[in-house]
This record gives sequence, structure tokens and C-alpha cells, in this order.
Amino acid sequence: AKGELLDHIRTGGTAVLPATEPRLVARAEAQGLRVITFGLGEGTYAVSDLLSTLEGGAFTLTCPAGVLTVHCPAGGVHQALNAAAALAAAVTFGVPLTEAARALGGATLPGQRSRVEHLGSITLFNDAYNASPSSMEAVLTMVRDAWDGPFHLLLGEMRELGDGSPDYHRELGRLAASLGAASITYVGAYGEAFEEGVHAGGATCQRTPEADGAAPLVSSQLTPGDLLVVKGSRGVHLERAIERLMVP
Repeated sequence: AKGELLDHIRTGGTAVLPATEPRLVARAEAQGLRVITFGLGEGTYAVSDLLSTLEGGAFTLTCPAGVLTVHCPAGGVHQALNAAAALAAAVTFGVPLTEAARALGGATLPGQRSRVEHLGSITLFNDAYNASPSSMEAVLTMVRDAWDGPFHLLLGEMRELGDGSPDYHRELGRLAASLGAASITYVGAYGEAFEEGVHAGGATCQRTPEADGAAPLVSSQLTPGDLLVVKGSRGVHLERAIERLMVP
């Protein structure tokens, strides 16, 4: 599907692509496009020396315009790569790199997209706007590495994955089990597959088909100072569970 986007770029145009996608790069070059790549330690715009917290991150960017430290309003490798891609696009359109990086550092994230909020004594990492297997892995591993203390997972169904949905949710369960979370709660379809994955990973979980039923399940697990991570597809409406939480 990503490759189809290249068909809408005129010959001589520019494609900003992940350095980890050689087939996309080859296709773009075959179509006569100028290719700019970005990646972790590789590519035209290379990210290195990443420091990440829940609130944001900083990294070194090495590119044709020079080497500089970039501050990103969201943490994690995935967001650093997104930032590198955005900077590459900005420079392509004639924005000076330092000006683009300064604007990026001052950006404000929209609601339910890697937002850190506080509910009483609980820290909430709200990323409930969307979810896919890759974004789930990126966010959950970032939280594991960035947070020093007990954390809880409230995860929702990943929609529009086709026939592979049960397997994707089973793998998500295995991933969730591996993180050392204090509790795991799941909302939506494929809950049985998710639970199978959690059990295979040596952990337990609680699940409910609707977001409205998740609040009491999660609330009973929270203690002061904990972190709650919320992520799922938009159609699961995990914001309903957040609104109904009873926090300590």
C-alpha cells in the first residue's frame, strides 16, 4: 500500500522513505524520483544518541545540512524517526533545518496521541487515538524503558487487520506479558486470542468487550504513583474508560 503513494509523485519529484525499506527505495528510484531516506543510524537523515522519556526525547540528527541536536515532543524511537522524516520533508520544501527543528521542538501533540496527563495521583499515558501491531510494540517498549515504577496496560483492539487479526492480537498478548506490567486489561474483539498470548507469556489479564466495562477493572488495580498506559484503535473508544476511572 505504501508503494502506491509513489505512483502519485511526478517524475523528478522527491520521496522521503525509511532506510529500512529497500524495495520502496528501489521502486522510487526506478520511477525517476529523488530519494531521501531516514533511519536509526542510517539513511540521509540518520538518528543517533536518542534520549527518551514519556514527555519527549532528544536525538542527534546527521544529514547533508549538518549535525544537530533535535528535541521531539514525544518519546520513543518511532517518534524520533517520524521527526527525522518530517525534518527531511521540511528541508525539501526549502525550510532551513535549524528553523524546522526549532518548530518541531515547540510542537504540541493533539489529544490522545502520546499525551501525558495526570489523574489525581495517577500518571496517564494516553495514546488511544489509533493502534497497529508496530505502533503497539513501539509505544509499549518505550514505556517499559522510560518509566521507573509500576505501570498498568489498558489496551484496545487493533482494527482493520484482516484475516490475520487473531494472530496479531495473540502476539500483542505475548508482548504485553513480557513487559512486567502490574496489570493488563483488554477491550474489544479478539480478546480470547489476546488472552491466549498473555497466558503463553506467563502472565494474566482481564478483558471486556466494551470500553465502558473497563473502568472498574482498571480502577481496582491502581495505586498512588502508578502509570496507566492506554492504547487502542479509535473505534474502541477507550476515552470512555478513562472518563469513568476511579483513581486513588
